[in-house]
Amino acid sequence: MAGSRDHIMPPKVQWSNAAHYEAASTITDVVEFGGMPHLLPAAPGWEEIADYVLAWAVRHATTPPPVVPEPSAPAEAMTV
Repeated sequence: MAGSRDHIMPPKVQWSNAAHYEAASTITDVVEFGGMPHLLPAAPGWEEIADYVLAWAVRHATTPPPVVPEPSAPAEAMTV
């Protein structure tokens, strides 16, 4: 992940680093988020980036993710 406005670890450095991963079993993608700074998790819109990263990880996982049941509503929210 790279923010296009990252002056600490610019996207061109991310692209260069990714080019060094040569093992056949290595999955490497570089995604550049336009207008975003270095500290992506603290930037406005971080939720969209987190969703993208989670979806990428699930897509590339070697085992399926566990099925997590939906939480039940709290007792005070239930109607009688």
